[in-house]
Amino acid sequence: MKFMWKRRQDCKLLAVLASLMFIAAVLYIHKPLTWALLLIGLGVSVVIAIRTRGYGRKMYEAASATLGVEVSRSKGQSPPAQSPAYEQWCAARGLTPYSASIRLPK
Repeated sequence: MKFMWKRRQDCKLLAVLASLMFIAAVLYIHKPLTWALLLIGLGVSVVIAIRTRGYGRKMYEAASATLGVEVSRSKGQSPPAQSPAYEQWCAARGLTPYSASIRLPK
């Protein structure tokens, strides 16, 4: 949960940053300071995007260690979000639905 929360916060930050960069580009594109701010914003966005990807990888690793089965982003390895499909996914892997431990592996 910790990695999922951090990943979602980073995605929200990226959305806000991209919106601000778009607004600045549309309103003040001909000013030199705007270009500098856009380049800085783009650099920060790339760093946050890389960090977000790392959180996603750690999130799947933690889920695999906690559940004892391989969980990844590939099709069929990721638990579905909807209840009936999630319960079927758990049953196919010998897991009890909605019974994950709240502890994360270190």
